[in-house]
Amino acid sequence: MKKSLLSLAAEKYQLTVRKHSYIHDTEKTRVLSLETNQGKFILKTLYKPLSRQLFILEAENYLIKKGVHIPKTISTHGGNPYIMWEGHPY
Repeated sequence: MKKSLLSLAAEKYQLTVRKHSYIHDTEKTRVLSLETNQGKFILKTLYKPLSRQLFILEAENYLIKKGVHIPKTISTHGGNPYIMWEGHPY
């Protein structure tokens, strides 16, 4: 049985999701707001190949180091910067 996106995120990030809402859900992107036992988090995918999203993540991290204010990506409990669900990285 396939896990839901919320249950997978809760497992991989060791969170209890108390409430969630879709901020943006189109054919190009999906963005969810999660209220959890550890605060508020955003879960996002761009429906692009993993290689493209990893490039974007590296670019964001570079800009953060240069002082640009971009929210940091939080790694899973296992150390990955994303989770895969239905073939897309979040």
